[in-house]
Amino acid sequence: MKRHLERWEPVISGLVAADHGDDAAAATVDKTLTALSNHSGWGELVAVLRRIRAGARDPAALATGLDPIDAAVVHRALAALTGTAQVNTDAWHTLTTQQLADLVTTVVAAASGDDDATSTLHPLLDELATHPDWAPLAAVLHRIIAGDRDPAILYGLNDTYTAFVTLILDQLKQQ
Repeated sequence: MKRHLERWEPVISGLVAADHGDDAAAATVDKTLTALSNHSGWGELVAVLRRIRAGARDPAALATGLDPIDAAVVHRALAALTGTAQVNTDAWHTLTTQQLADLVTTVVAAASGDDDATSTLHPLLDELATHPDWAPLAAVLHRIIAGDRDPAILYGLNDTYTAFVTLILDQLKQQ
């Protein structure tokens, strides 16, 4: 059980930070929950965490129907939000790093013809496209999934996105 709770600690940390008004944490948690919603076995938990993010706080109502592990994550999140449990308030920052690593893997899989990866990515990329800072990256990732491997797609991306897309293109070349 401890391992499962540790795995969700960054999300719980982000929920707490978002609840305290941290817009960056809120955006990161929202993107993470969107990405995780398509993952097999996490849909119910993600739906409950979204309800918590929206302000729901009734432990009995939120945990109803969840398996024991998901219920423990929900109870931990609620305890952290009420201050009855300590949470590492900076742990949510690791979501971005992990998200990017997962995104590289998923984009490479989708660009290699994995239909599940493609169906997982499209909602996430569509959401990213609505954010001005992320829209250029989302557009390039859509092109890569569609088969574009021309290095010219890097034109206009910032240094961070260029490095990220280059990593994806390099992994695709190695296949």
